[in-house]
This record gives sequence, C-alpha cells and structure tokens, in this order.
Amino acid sequence: MAPETYIQHAIAILLLPLLGFVTLIFFGKRLPRGGDWLGMSFLFIALIMSLIVAFHKLTDGSGPIVWNFPWV
Repeated sequence: MAPETYIQHAIAILLLPLLGFVTLIFFGKRLPRGGDWLGMSFLFIALIMSLIVAFHKLTDGSGPIVWNFPWV
C-alpha cells in the first residue's frame, strides 16, 4: 500500500464510528430494533479496516513506523 492509502484508511477508521453515531442520533428510532445492528456494523468495519492496515504496515518490510510530532 502507498503511504497515501494508509492515511485515507486511517481517516476512514476514525470517521466510521462518528458516522454511525450521527446516523443513530437522527434515524435510530426509525430503524428496526433501534438501529443497534447499524452501530455495531460501523464499529466492526472500522475494526476490520484497522486490522488490515496494521497487518499490511507490519509486514511490508518498509522499516519501523515513525511518527514525528512538531511541538508548538
């Protein structure tokens, strides 16, 4: 995977639970069983995506994961 792909997947992993929360806030009462399956589906998809990204990053042999944080 390219570095841009990792960033896109990381953003999607962060936003999926938020999207599920917002969907349940606005449409939860109208969904069958209160939409419990929808919230769990979003979390499950985020889990699967994070496992895929972790597996690819740890096995691609590109060296250690380095995170630079510039201080303000």
